[in-house]
Amino acid sequence: MARFLITGARAPVALELVRNLSCNGHQVCIADSLNYPLAKNSRHVKKYRLIAEPGTQLKKFQQDLIKYIKEEEIDYLLPTCEEVFYVSFLKSELSKYCNVICDSFDLLSTLHSKYTIMELALDCGISLPVTEKVNASGLKSYKDKIKNKVIKKEFSRFGIDVLLISDRKLFNQYIKYRSGNFVVQEKIKGIEYSTYSIAYNGVVMAHSCYQSLYRVTNSAGYYFKAVKHVKIQKFVSLFVEKHGYTGQIGFDIIDNGDDIYLIECNPRATSGVHLLKNEDLAACLLGNAQQSSIMPGKPVMIAMAMNLIALPRAVSEFKLVQWYRDYCLAEDIMASNGDRSYILYSLVSLLELIKKSILKKTSLRTASTQDIEWDGRPL
Repeated sequence: MARFLITGARAPVALELVRNLSCNGHQVCIADSLNYPLAKNSRHVKKYRLIAEPGTQLKKFQQDLIKYIKEEEIDYLLPTCEEVFYVSFLKSELSKYCNVICDSFDLLSTLHSKYTIMELALDCGISLPVTEKVNASGLKSYKDKIKNKVIKKEFSRFGIDVLLISDRKLFNQYIKYRSGNFVVQEKIKGIEYSTYSIAYNGVVMAHSCYQSLYRVTNSAGYYFKAVKHVKIQKFVSLFVEKHGYTGQIGFDIIDNGDDIYLIECNPRATSGVHLLKNEDLAACLLGNAQQSSIMPGKPVMIAMAMNLIALPRAVSEFKLVQWYRDYCLAEDIMASNGDRSYILYSLVSLLELIKKSILKKTSLRTASTQDIEWDGRPL
């Protein structure tokens, strides 16, 4: 039995990992800078602790983690969300007290950039869309060249700050109040896929490939269908081998029918972990498992989102039969035998984020990660 500390406890992926590690015989403590993170109410959690926000209190964040690790005699620290960048930055210090399951800050920060990731993926069996990096003032010169282009912030998440439509009016609105660096990328048409993999010293230990069949507009998905895609799996294996990668990693990829194209990388846990719930993920994280690949099977969903977002849309678009069929096929990510209080507790967690978004006068999506985001600033 090992003692794990999971950070980023607000996310469904963290809840999945908590349950999986516990069911495979390990003790799990969790931490977050929210009072009511999603995983807090799980019966699989040994202890929860509120810690400082890494985005604004990095030194206190480090102190809180070290104190927690020492008191609970933690063996492994596992970041799950964007706090992984802060954890990796502090890795040399945190590693004095426990094993830290993530790669170096230098590598993760390069993967996180939607521009520098392209160079890292050379010679890995994947095509790369033409991608240029520009600042906010330089972006204005693209006003007459936006056809078949995608514009997005160099560092972003959940499809936020992305312009997909070649419309000059929307372009002018997009650049009006934005600052920082952007990427202008060739638009690739095809089927979108996402991945989640666990790697250990350059070897893939677990892998899932999936499609997000239901999304919040063009943003984060909440209904995931597993697929078998040999080309994508081969790319992931070549990539992690090339960089000797250790930790969790995900990619967004488009298959245009002739080839696969890399869109971006998420060097953290992604929704594909829900499709690996029957794997021994602790063994994968610690390098003790054989490589596994999820085969097409039962989809998974966030049932609350399917009811609150997808159902009204299905009614308005006369797609209720399709919605009902998809709903019946999928398992709810939140529900678990003996751990079903999440039907109500997820509302408590959501209310905290709504309150935070109101107080900070920002969107709910921004409020959900603002305190743990890292967008390229020096640390």
